[in-house]
Amino acid sequence: MSVVVCAGRAQSGRTSAGSSPSLEDGNGSEIPGAFMPHWRAGAEKHGIKLSLQDMYDFQGNPSGGRTQVGTVFGRTTATLSLDLTRLAGVPGASVFASGLFQTGSNLATTYIGAWDLTSSIAGTHTIRVNEYYWQQVLLQKKLTIRGGQIAAGTEFGNQAIGFDDQGSAFKTWVNNSLASGLPTVTELYLPVPPAGKPGLLILLDPTKSIFLKVGVLSGTHNMFEGDENGTRFDLRNAPLAAVSIGWKSSDPSKAHPGVYKFGLISNFGYFQRFGSHALTHGNDALFANAGYALWRARKPDSSYSHRGVDAQVSLAAAPRVLNRSDFETADGFRFVGLTPRRPSDIAAIGIVYAHFSRDWNRDLQAQHLPGRASQTNLEVSYKIVFSRWFSLWPDFQYVWKPSGDRRVSDAPVLGLRVVFDH
Repeated sequence: MSVVVCAGRAQSGRTSAGSSPSLEDGNGSEIPGAFMPHWRAGAEKHGIKLSLQDMYDFQGNPSGGRTQVGTVFGRTTATLSLDLTRLAGVPGASVFASGLFQTGSNLATTYIGAWDLTSSIAGTHTIRVNEYYWQQVLLQKKLTIRGGQIAAGTEFGNQAIGFDDQGSAFKTWVNNSLASGLPTVTELYLPVPPAGKPGLLILLDPTKSIFLKVGVLSGTHNMFEGDENGTRFDLRNAPLAAVSIGWKSSDPSKAHPGVYKFGLISNFGYFQRFGSHALTHGNDALFANAGYALWRARKPDSSYSHRGVDAQVSLAAAPRVLNRSDFETADGFRFVGLTPRRPSDIAAIGIVYAHFSRDWNRDLQAQHLPGRASQTNLEVSYKIVFSRWFSLWPDFQYVWKPSGDRRVSDAPVLGLRVVFDH
């Protein structure tokens, strides 16, 4: 089960690198230094939105892990959004496409041997198409349908509940589980950036507070194999279904806005049971997310600003006979605009805990390998927002018992994330 606690919703409607705007947009922060060339401003008036983002994670572990090394992992994402209502007079219709290039190596899995990723830039060296889809809004914005190639990880995790510039927890945390809010579902192969898959998403907003989201996508046990460039619209894989239902504050100006949701993700493919060569049809994960504003600073007119303290909780659970991690939690606090002079900076502290399956442990011990109990990650970061287009994130993480392997020493991770939004 995955539970997230973070409050508010974002003004710009943009989301994490490599992902589309989520189906839940919001209101949000006051990022300084808005900058846009005249030709882009003119294009947006006609319904054409272009964006380019460069994100780089510099990370290193001075001790611990399998080996000590410094790494660079970078991603460049280009997006195009067409408002067909303005361009072609088609009410409620839009088209979205994104492509990306990423290069470098992942410190956590390659060198530390950790279970949880210390960078939310997932995947490997690649240049590919990530998403392309048609979106239709109907019934006075109460029904939204999205069909095409979709990276659904940002739709069923911890998205569109923050006050930061991108409207997503991806813009609060560097650690992947804290950012995504769906730590366990990696073993269910829910499509995430940079590898969207064919699918259909439906969002129903019957009231201002309640929402229901349903998705059906093409599942696979390897998001890259057979589709290295993201151009193969392959529907032959076993289907993957996801559903979430939630409640959100209808008035983001209240002192304690919040978003709460829970759901289920099911992959209908075949999975091998631990300790057996037998295959089981289907694998599931329950998740729940909750976000809550603990405190908000008042404006001179007595309304509440985006500055304040948010709490975040994420839980996820999956069958222990099929999944190496059968329970995970990712929780934290963030402090938005600690001083009036830095209204958009974000300080954050979070912790991720992963419990490893007893069935997997027995399988390892039968092979004369050491068992695994749990792994814990700590993250402390401070996001410095210089302008709408540039931010720096000094970041510290600590990994206790990487992948639960007692042969691997605990590892401190020093990092710096650099983001340019063009």
